Amino acid sequence: MRAVISSLAFLVVLMALVSGQTPATNRDQTQASNPSQTPATNPPQVSPVGPDASSIAAGRGIYESSCASCHGDYGKGDGRLGEELSPKPTDLTSSTWSHGSTDREVFSEVRNGIKGTGMKAFGHKLTTHQIWDLVNYLHTLRPARGRSRPSGSIN
Repeated sequence: MRAVISSLAFLVVLMALVSGQTPATNRDQTQASNPSQTPATNPPQVSPVGPDASSIAAGRGIYESSCASCHGDYGKGDGRLGEELSPKPTDLTSSTWSHGSTDREVFSEVRNGIKGTGMKAFGHKLTTHQIWDLVNYLHTLRPARGRSRPSGSIN
């Protein structure tokens, strides 16, 4: 009987290895160490992507290609496409953001958009890692009073 149980246990482990499945603890550790694979349904309170110069530069590029048309080149909410929106796009250089300013809130706003505004969802266009890069860049636009500027800030 022990031989049968041992054989079955071996087969289950072998099947898991062949199918590419890993134990949940290893999968969770992999996701925690690689933010681009972290499920975005409930993002962490603080960005898992460090606000270093590389992340901020990547976020700036994303901002320029995806956000500046509404929020403006400098984040003041004065982009050419934003002129026709009601309400107007948020002034990202303000010390207070009307829809929240924590890493988690900003991540969710970018990923899901904001109902009742012109802020569309970018979760289908950007990876989780790209959204975190953008969050890191957006925080560099705010005055130091709202949140201390990350090291390596471009502005």
